[in-house]
Amino acid sequence: MDTGRLGESDLVARLVAASRACFAREGARKTRMAAIAREAGMARQTVYDFVSSRQELLELALAQRLLELSDVILTRVRPLRGPVAAALVEYLAVIVETVREDPEFLDVSDALGPADAIRFLTGPSTAQLAARRSIEPFYERARSETALRPGITLDDMAEWMRVVCTPLTTRADLNARELRAWLTKFALPPLLNEQHLRGAGGRMGRLRAVTSR
Repeated sequence: MDTGRLGESDLVARLVAASRACFAREGARKTRMAAIAREAGMARQTVYDFVSSRQELLELALAQRLLELSDVILTRVRPLRGPVAAALVEYLAVIVETVREDPEFLDVSDALGPADAIRFLTGPSTAQLAARRSIEPFYERARSETALRPGITLDDMAEWMRVVCTPLTTRADLNARELRAWLTKFALPPLLNEQHLRGAGGRMGRLRAVTSR
């Protein structure tokens, strides 16, 4: 295929799509750049005109999957009714449960390696877009109910969500109840004011957020 007629963003998108197709067939750890180039219909050396390394393709693939998962998560939990603290805990718990059960996320994260995966997921990266996009409805609800601590912005909440949720995706020892108890104790206090924190743990059982699994 003639790559000269496509824009750079189109070519990068094609490379990411090719990478994900190869990862699905062969596993991300086993996939080599030559296989990705063949899948994309490019010469291997041409790939490096658009991405710097295999690691960059892994990160781009992971970021795209996170954006897809953010849509999945918002269909599973919506902040319709119930205390805002309980809705937020349920939302964070569903993020952790959805991500740690997703085969593609686990495969690509494993190929990146623990240190690089955590750096990508919690540091400045395109992963922040997925976090911001998915938490915005909860932020707007908390803001409208004056539940936030002074000065908390949408970016602050998205950043905190990434810092809290990323390590929990590896905590298979926490069952559903323990995960929600952990989030209530440690994730909420930096975000919500005392009025909305008071009794949050006791109200978890009355959460009426819409959840479908």
